[in-house]
Amino acid sequence: MSSTVGQTEAGYLSLADCLAISPFARFLNIQPRIDGDCVVLKLCFAEHHIGNPMIRALHGGIVASLCELSASTLLAFQTRAPSMPGTLNHNISYLRSTIAADCYAQASIERIGRRTATLSARAWQEDVENPVAISRLTFRTKGVFDVSDQPPD
Repeated sequence: MSSTVGQTEAGYLSLADCLAISPFARFLNIQPRIDGDCVVLKLCFAEHHIGNPMIRALHGGIVASLCELSASTLLAFQTRAPSMPGTLNHNISYLRSTIAADCYAQASIERIGRRTATLSARAWQEDVENPVAISRLTFRTKGVFDVSDQPPD
């Protein structure tokens, strides 16, 4: 996603605009909020999120997408990027089964370099201390935003 739709007057994406760019984020009905220094995304449950109707669990791709959106939104928002960064790699570990309910995700920046940024994300439902999935993601930063202050990769 390298669209610059919805830039603020300063030329960077707002938190809401980071998600408004993605049709998939709108399809998932994701709502952002800021908790202190953290950006938390809420996936509002809908029946089309069910992957296994027998146990009424969320589809794994929905959970993975929530983690990826959480990380890319945080990176674009924190770095005041003019566009959304492109995902280079996404590794997810599913820790427990989900239920048919809202799901939340929060990402943290591990490192930002001149060419790539590494982030981690976690998704949970009822308790933030009991995640349903954790992710490690790598994004392209070269050409997306100015990281001239960062040390070389």
